[in-house]
Amino acid sequence: MSTSQTLSAISAGVRRNTTSWLAVVYDVMLCALHGNWLSIAGVGQRFLFVRLSTVCPLMVLVMYTYKMDAQVELLRQFVNICKSNPAILHEPRFKFYRDYLESLGAKLPPSPSETKSSEPTGHNEETQINEQQVESEDELELDMSGVIKGEEDELLPMGDDNKEITEEDMEKATDQRVLAVKAFNEGNYEKAVLHFTSAIELNPGLAVLHAKRANALLKLNKPNGAIRDCDKAISLNADSAQGYKFRGRAHRLLGNFVEAHHDLAMACKLDYDDEANVWLKEVESNVNSSKLLHNKYFSFKFHTTRVDLSTSMYDWSVI
Repeated sequence: MSTSQTLSAISAGVRRNTTSWLAVVYDVMLCALHGNWLSIAGVGQRFLFVRLSTVCPLMVLVMYTYKMDAQVELLRQFVNICKSNPAILHEPRFKFYRDYLESLGAKLPPSPSETKSSEPTGHNEETQINEQQVESEDELELDMSGVIKGEEDELLPMGDDNKEITEEDMEKATDQRVLAVKAFNEGNYEKAVLHFTSAIELNPGLAVLHAKRANALLKLNKPNGAIRDCDKAISLNADSAQGYKFRGRAHRLLGNFVEAHHDLAMACKLDYDDEANVWLKEVESNVNSSKLLHNKYFSFKFHTTRVDLSTSMYDWSVI
C-alpha cells in the first residue's frame, strides 16, 4: 500500500471514530503529499467553521446582539435628525415610518408645502430678510480703493519650452535681462517688458524672467498679464516666491482679496519680503470681511435647506 493510500485510510478511520483535530491533520498531510495546497486551505476553513458552530454557539448570539446594538444606534441618530429637522419625515422614502407613527396616534408636523401654502402673501418676512442682508453688507463693506479694471492686451510670448538653448542664446538672454533691469530702474516699464520678452524667447524656462516681467506689467497697471506670467513662473518653479508675490499683488489690484491674501502669505512663507508683507497686511481686513460675509450668507442658506441623508456617514437603508 502506498503512502497516499495509507494516509487516506487512516483519515477515514479517524473521521468515523472521532471529530478531533487528528482527522484534519491527516487530511492536510494527504493534500500536501499530492501538492494540492488549495485543498489544504479548504480543509482548514471547513474545520474552523464546524468547530465554531458546534463548540461556540454563544458566539452567534453575541454577534447578533452586537448587530442589534448597531441598528439601535442608527435609529437613535435618525430620531435626532428628525428632531432637528421634522420636515425630513415627509420625504417619500420615510412613508412607512410616517404610517407607523400615525398608527400610534402621533401628530406629525405639516409638510413644507402645506406650511408654505398657509403663509400670508404679504412681504413682511421677505422685507425683514432683505433689511438684514443690507445691514450685513453695510457693516462688512469692502475697501475697494486701488482696485482697477483688468486690461485686455494681446498675450505676450511665453517662449518655446521645446527649444534647444545654446550658449549663445544664454549669453544674449543675459544681456537682454540686464537691459530690462536697467530700463525698469529708470521707470521705463514698457521698454523693460520688451527686453524681458526677448530674454524669455532666447532662454525660455527661467521662472525669474517671467516673475520680473510680471512686476513690470504691474507698474503698467496690467494685472491680467502679470497673473499669466506668474502662473508660468510658478509652473516652472513651485517655490518661486516672486511668482506668488506679484500674482498676489495683481489679484489685489483686481479686487480678488482672498486670492491675493493666499499668494502673498505663500510668498512670505517661501522667502520673507518686507514689501510682500506690507501688501499682505493691506488685504487682511478685506479678507476677514469677505469671509464673515460669506459665512453669514452660508448660515442663512444652510438653515433653509433640507438635510440630505445621502451625505451621512451612516447607512440609513438598514433602518
